[in-house]
Amino acid sequence: MYMQPLNRYIFSYIAVVSFALCLAAELTKTKKDDLVFDGKLCYLPGTVSFELGIAALICLSINQVAGSLFIYSKFSPREKGGYFTVTRSLIVFSWIGFGVAVVLLSAASSMNQSQAFGEGCSTLGSGVAAVW
Repeated sequence: MYMQPLNRYIFSYIAVVSFALCLAAELTKTKKDDLVFDGKLCYLPGTVSFELGIAALICLSINQVAGSLFIYSKFSPREKGGYFTVTRSLIVFSWIGFGVAVVLLSAASSMNQSQAFGEGCSTLGSGVAAVW
């Protein structure tokens, strides 16, 4: 009786934490002004944005797996009716959206790691640094 509202609150809390971590990661990401360029080599300092992005990814994963298991157990194929087909299609759609979110979060988080002098940067013909 009390488990369903409790699960909703837990899932909502984890989703809010994941959103807050994503927002904090975006606000603390490496800025263009942080790039140090000495004419030939460049250096990009790391920020806590990478760790915040990974924490958001973990919270999102926990919420996706636990939520899918909860929904699947609630609308299991034991019950007859059309609910299971709709539920299954919504769960598949949810996992597709989750996959897109994982790719975006992973890519954004990986761009905030520290790079030492000479790693990932090179100079172009006009003397402009290009970050790989």
